[in-house]
Amino acid sequence: MSGKPAARTCEDIDDTALTFAEMKAATTGNPLIAEKMTVDNEVNRLKLLQANYYQQQRSFEYDISKRYPDLISRKEKMIEWTKKDIELISAAPPITEDNFRMTLGGRTYVERSKAGDELAALVTKYMMSDDYQEYKSRAVGELNDFKIVLMHRGALVSLSLKANGHYTCDYSMSGLGGVTRLCNLYERIPEQIHGLNAELEQAKKQLANAKEQYGKPFQYEEQLRAGLERQAQINAELEVADKPHDEAVIGDCSDDENEEMEM
Repeated sequence: MSGKPAARTCEDIDDTALTFAEMKAATTGNPLIAEKMTVDNEVNRLKLLQANYYQQQRSFEYDISKRYPDLISRKEKMIEWTKKDIELISAAPPITEDNFRMTLGGRTYVERSKAGDELAALVTKYMMSDDYQEYKSRAVGELNDFKIVLMHRGALVSLSLKANGHYTCDYSMSGLGGVTRLCNLYERIPEQIHGLNAELEQAKKQLANAKEQYGKPFQYEEQLRAGLERQAQINAELEVADKPHDEAVIGDCSDDENEEMEM
């Protein structure tokens, strides 16, 4: 390994090509060889830029027709759901140390520690079930107007609160810790509206930018066209120079030859 970066700039490549061209031109005595190397390198560079331009244009087209409209629609729905869930939370009594109620496995618990024991047991059963192996979620209880759902995500179990929207946190492999996380998740739901609004505005800006960029002409189109024309001219001149010239000798036949032809 030389320790030099694997990628070289276009300028580095051009410098190497020019040096080789000069050597070849000196050998052949044809200055077109040097110009050909220079033009070929420039045309190849511009073709790479053009290919990248077309790829970006296809990406912008997808962004405009599918990606950002779908994202905007999804964010708008999430904002609508979150607003409805905030109304549910506002209408329910706040969760405090003295005012705690959680239903798990069909039983209602008013003590966090006992709710934690039940949650741990339900998570263990879930991890031993086919639902866990098949990555299917399982509803196990309620917290006020929100369903408590277990989900298999990656190598972990996640906890989810679900009403109109869907809000998720990690289980952390502790029953009491899981109960605490569910309560904290419930209390933070109203805060999520700010993040969703920011994400919606960002998606709208990205859509506007894609529309602005889509359809712009390739800025090096004229340089590439001129380079291709000069490249074709040089190739044609070199092809003519490489072909041997056929010598045609036209002369009058001698009298003897004419006589022989008449015999």
